[in-house]
Formats: sequence, structure tokens, C-alpha cells
Amino acid sequence: MIKFRCQSCEKKIGVKDEFAGKRVKCPGCGEPVRIPQPEPAETAPAGSGDAIDALAALAGGPDEALRSVEAPGVGGADADTGPSAAGKSCPKCGAAANPSAKICVECGAGFGGLSAQNRVRAKKSAAVAGRTGFAILGGLGIALGCGVIWALVAKVTGYELGYLAWGLGLGVGVGVALIARRGGVLVGLGAVFVSFLGWLTAKALIAVWVIHPMFSEEVGGYMDGTWERDNYIVQRVRAEGGMNDALYEAWEWEEFESGQEEQIDTLINTWVQQNGEPPPNAMMREGVILGALAEEGTMDEALHERWFSDELNAEQYEQIDTLVADYVAANGEPDLEAAEEVADAVVGGLIWVISFIGALSLFDLIWVPLMAFSAYKTAASAEVTVNE
Repeated sequence: MIKFRCQSCEKKIGVKDEFAGKRVKCPGCGEPVRIPQPEPAETAPAGSGDAIDALAALAGGPDEALRSVEAPGVGGADADTGPSAAGKSCPKCGAAANPSAKICVECGAGFGGLSAQNRVRAKKSAAVAGRTGFAILGGLGIALGCGVIWALVAKVTGYELGYLAWGLGLGVGVGVALIARRGGVLVGLGAVFVSFLGWLTAKALIAVWVIHPMFSEEVGGYMDGTWERDNYIVQRVRAEGGMNDALYEAWEWEEFESGQEEQIDTLINTWVQQNGEPPPNAMMREGVILGALAEEGTMDEALHERWFSDELNAEQYEQIDTLVADYVAANGEPDLEAAEEVADAVVGGLIWVISFIGALSLFDLIWVPLMAFSAYKTAASAEVTVNE
């Protein structure tokens, strides 16, 4: 039976003699180890003094070997010249030792720093940690590249193919495992993390390349003032009794039945012919003036609330028009530049938020876990044999 220790984790391993020289995986840490040749039977030394002489030489001489185990202050006249006076002690057990000693006679530890075996283990651990770090960075590059490809497919086809998430996770897992040249929990978790960053990249690019342009086109009328003008007129037509509730509800929710849009266009054009074109940014202009009047306390609060909720009748709109005209006569036209900037910023921000939310879907609850599972399983369970 050959008995030896794994150089990586110090686990004791025992195998039959016929497996000598072969490479196996350590049952403790999974690292590859080579089985040593069986040691030949040892013969008794010619004299028991040889071992003692060798130990004494390592400890700095026979007298020093004996003094190295004596407590400081004990030993007569030679106590002051003992190892405690030189200040050298064993780094492992703390026993005093002669300055020229190579090993501690108490515990056998060496004074030359790490043992050869521990140096190998430290060097190997540093190499593994370095490769794992490079593997995570490499996996991040793979994940970002896959995310870009995913978004490009959505941009070209107009469809978001969710099963590409599985491919992203698999690609990241394989890439991380190959670069790290090992598996394990840490490698698997790193693959999951960078694959999630790749998924976020894909979603962000889909929002920018697909959802935002489409949504901006749909709300273009809100941004160029067309909807504001038409809504200003529709509110007055309704207050004057020229529009029934069903037609107004279709306008408000933009869910028109056959012929309803044409009816509304006709009502708007007729109002313009009778009353003239409303001022530019009419609703914003009216809102700024009425807000100033409400802040000054010169406008009825209930009337302002009804205007804000579009619940005015024809008589109340006449009051509003009178208040606006009096304000302009006394103070001039309001400065709408700041209000327009705020409105544009708010609407633009809402479009971006809605675009990013629109890039998400309920199917992501399926694809994201599948991506994470693929990345972890592929990376963590990888078995790559490497000759160190």
C-alpha cells in the first residue's frame, strides 16, 4: 500500500502499489496528483548516534541542541550565552533555539521560512487565483459580446429571441472554465455574475435601439405641440356641448371606432374657423398663468382644480379666458422657455424609463434562471486536466 499526502490540501491518500506513477484526482480537493513510487524497505542505521549527530548539527551542535530546550535563565554560567540571549525562537512552537540552528528540536519546524511543500502549495494557490481572475474578466468580455449580438438580432428582426439567453449562459460558462482551467463553486458563481451583466447589456441596447425609437415616434405629437393644441380645442368643444361623452372618451384613451377620428378632426377644424387658431403652447401658457394667479390668491381655488382636471363648463372657460387676458394685459406674456425645458425633460425621461421597462418581459422570469443555470453548471462542473 502506497500512502502519501496531496500537495494541495494535505489529505492523506492510500492506493495499491500497482497504481504507482499514475495521475489521479485528489478525493479531497479535486486537483490532479501523481502517485509516488513505493518506498523501499528501510534498514536500521549502523549506529544510533548518526541520527543524533545529524540533529545536533541542524540545531547548531550538541551543546546548543540541549540548550535549545532549556528555559531561559536556566543552565548556570552558560545561560547568558544561550539562544534566548540571541533572541531566536521557533516560529511554530515558540521554543528557544540557537542562532545557527536550521530546525527546532522541539517540533521539527524549519527556520528557513516555508517548507518546500508549503511553497509549492502557495505558488499553486496564487496561480489558481490569478487564472480565476483572468477567467472572470474573459467571461465578462464574452458576456458583453453575446449581449450585443442578442440586441442586434432584436434590432434586425424586430423580435427578441429569449432563448439566446441560454446561449449566453452556456458560452460564458465554457469560456470561464477554459480560461480558469478548472471548475468549482467560485468559478461557477463568477460565470453567473458576468452572464447577468451580459443580459443587462442586451436589455439596455434593446431599449436604446428598438423600444425608444418606436415609442418616441408614437408620442411625437406630444413633443411637437400637436396634441397640446388639439386637446386645448377638444376641451372647449366638449364644454360647449359639441362633443358627447363616448366621443370624448375615445379621444382621451385613443381607442377610436370607425369614423370617430374623422368626427373629432371636423370638430377641431370647425372650432378654429369660428374662434381662430389658439396661441402657441396654449395649454402650457394657460397653466403657467393660472398657476401664478392661484399662488397670488387672485383665483378661486376650486376653479383652478376643475381646470386642472378638465372638468370645466362653457361659462367657467369664459372665466378662465378673462383671467388669462387680464394677467397678460397687466404683466405681459409669460416666459414659457423654462416651462418648456422642464416639460421636455420630464417627457423625455419618462420615454427612457418606459423604454427600459418595455425591454423587460415576463418571459425573462424563465430565460434568466435558465441562463444562470447554464453558466453555473458549465463552469462549476468543468473537469480540465492540467499538468502543473
